[in-house]
Amino acid sequence: MFGLMMAASIVGSTSTGMASDRMGRKTLLTVVYTMRGCGYAAMLLVPGSLGLWVSVAAIGFSWNADASLTTTLIAYIYGLCAIGAIAGVAYAIRQIGGAFGV
Repeated sequence: MFGLMMAASIVGSTSTGMASDRMGRKTLLTVVYTMRGCGYAAMLLVPGSLGLWVSVAAIGFSWNADASLTTTLIAYIYGLCAIGAIAGVAYAIRQIGGAFGV
């Protein structure tokens, strides 16, 4: 299952990077997070191993797809002068929020 998740992550990060110029980063980031939420919902709601495989594929697709979109969106909004510091703070806050969510 981990192999499927990481293969889907490669496909997700590559395809969202290519699609970000056509669809816009905010829209695509919304799609990525919606897909991740649907993956978690499928894990809880779809019975048997089918739900597990579907959720692993959906979560894997969105696993790393948001990283490049978030960084480019931060660069678009705030500029390139302090992209490292701003992105670092954004990712730190995200990880702290994730820790509180558990």
